[in-house]
Amino acid sequence: MIDDAENAFIGPDGKDYHRTEVAMNRPVRYRLKSPSQVGSFVKTEIVEPMELSVTDAAKALGITPAAMSTFLNERSSLSPGMALRIEKAFGVRMDTLMRMQNSYDIAKAA
Repeated sequence: MIDDAENAFIGPDGKDYHRTEVAMNRPVRYRLKSPSQVGSFVKTEIVEPMELSVTDAAKALGITPAAMSTFLNERSSLSPGMALRIEKAFGVRMDTLMRMQNSYDIAKAA
């Protein structure tokens, strides 16, 4: 269902999405109102399921445990270098991670 007054879309999953403009015959694209921060995604989808400690995850990425903790606890943004390290260590595509970071940054700015 689309609420034109607020330009929002409630998806089948019940989440609110922003509606972007439709150009020509292109499909409507939706942007999450509040996408998750990449550190949170890495924590819940990679580190926790693999039962890694912060130290073990940091070692796999070649960074300090303090830097890993800062990232996982959403106190730092994803850099291209970190995205590449995550791709090499855990197989999540760098471009996917960078798009997630970009979506998060846009939502935060809006």
